[in-house]
Amino acid sequence: MLLGRVRQPGRGATAAPPAAGPEAAGPEAAAEPPPSPAGNWTPAELAELFGALTAVADLHRPEFLDQVLAFAGRQLDDAAGTPLPVAYHAHPRSRIWALVEAVDRHRDPDAALRALADALAGLRGDEAAVAALVDVAARLAPRPAARPRLRAVLRDLDGMRARVPVSAADQSLRRAVRPGESAALRGTETVAQMVLRLSDARSPARGDQDGGAADPADADPLVLRFLAELAAVLPAEAGDVLRGHVARIAEELGIDGATREALAHRGQPGADRPEEAPEAAPDSRVLQIRLRETAPGKHEYALDGTLYDRTAAGLARPRRRAAGSPVALRQLRDVGRTCLVDWADLAARLDDADQVRVEFLLPWSLLDHPVERWLTDGHAYLVGHKYPVVVRSLDRLEQPAWHRDWAHRWRSLHRTGPAAARQGIGWLSLEAAPPSFAPHGGVLHLRGRDGEVRAWLDRNPGTHGLGLAFAYDAANPRRALGLREAICEGVPVAVWRRDDGDPAELAHRLAELADLPDDFAVLPARLRIWRRAAARDDATDMDNQLTLLWDDPECVFRETPLAAPTAEASRR
Repeated sequence: MLLGRVRQPGRGATAAPPAAGPEAAGPEAAAEPPPSPAGNWTPAELAELFGALTAVADLHRPEFLDQVLAFAGRQLDDAAGTPLPVAYHAHPRSRIWALVEAVDRHRDPDAALRALADALAGLRGDEAAVAALVDVAARLAPRPAARPRLRAVLRDLDGMRARVPVSAADQSLRRAVRPGESAALRGTETVAQMVLRLSDARSPARGDQDGGAADPADADPLVLRFLAELAAVLPAEAGDVLRGHVARIAEELGIDGATREALAHRGQPGADRPEEAPEAAPDSRVLQIRLRETAPGKHEYALDGTLYDRTAAGLARPRRRAAGSPVALRQLRDVGRTCLVDWADLAARLDDADQVRVEFLLPWSLLDHPVERWLTDGHAYLVGHKYPVVVRSLDRLEQPAWHRDWAHRWRSLHRTGPAAARQGIGWLSLEAAPPSFAPHGGVLHLRGRDGEVRAWLDRNPGTHGLGLAFAYDAANPRRALGLREAICEGVPVAVWRRDDGDPAELAHRLAELADLPDDFAVLPARLRIWRRAAARDDATDMDNQLTLLWDDPECVFRETPLAAPTAEASRR
């Protein structure tokens, strides 16, 4: 690998944890672990790491911390993947300090800290606190390809941040990667983070272990090819700076002169490289915008957006953007005016596809938020007018135990014909539903009791969608419990009016879909047509008040599982 950390054994003893404050009062807070005799980092660095860890939501919870330690242990491959060992302490802050000590005393502290950061990034990568922790880990335990020269590259890249768009870096990476070579990126990295991760990547012939001189059979490392390609798309002065770094790193690694010369001219006019085929636009793309509550009842939300290609094998090639800090409930409407403007690159790529959809993954507290009225640009163009916009249940997505019934009802929805689909839409109503309300599906008059929707669905197993004859209100148990039970039981489709208007109008509108060949499968696209026909400033128009929960269990990104090396590969 390119860069290794210069270790200084015993350069600092483990400091006592920072003061825990009044909440830490008691015997557990007073009895701190003894200092480490030979730590890896200075007391100030350990205090910084402790502060970054305590900011991560839920890390104080024993079950979540155990999950993090298990993930970190598997990455370290300690004793066949046993969890990273941490001494037990009853007080949450003391246990996090014990985690800091366990990392600092590990036989390879740098690897342990990187494994811990990677585990948290994989479990909660969308949280701002986790992103901050990853940055701390990158400084305290840089990836093994980062000699001082690569650190200088990162400093320069950070200084030219405004001139290095992630889209340009993505294109440079595609040109740099060789067939069969994996970049091992998640699609969520900044340009500097791409450099750190690519410095770990190995070409098929790579054999060096500790950042020493490259094996003569080893080709130019991927990170150098990437930086050379990136230099070609930067302004002249910035490109020259980056090419200078590439030349010096290549010389330090002992790469042969011909390869260094090829790196110097990579990406330049007349360079000898195969023609890059233009990237084909996919048939279908989906933009998922997620709002996760940072803590129960806090009404503060972490925001991120991810663009996916929809393929026969599922979602592919995620591209993510995240807001820098949590968003308060009172700020959501303002964020909706600027979010997609700030993420213009995601919207531009979404427009490349023939079929598109924007999905908002929302917690219980936001299912009634008018997301279709977010703006796509600075000219008040509503996202619900430009794209099919639906909401999805983030709580269901994060509860694997709810997924079986969810998938079953979704398949049932798409197997039914038009007549059966009309009967398959049930209705939840309060006692105040008007007499004119007589939909085709069955109607359950809610009394606000736990389990009544569950029992009703058992008696009506053909129900695969719901209409609400009232406005959903997360703060009102009678208006919220029924939909939550339905989501728990796997109902994938629900529609309601936010204005609490006449449900008979909504039932009549849904009945129109029975004349369409694909019936309710086209509901998101039809809802867009209805929204476009309404005057945007007319609050009395039903089409400006519709919320559609359209929760597709097949439109879920799943990480590709790692394959164990074969015996043949192990002998190489």
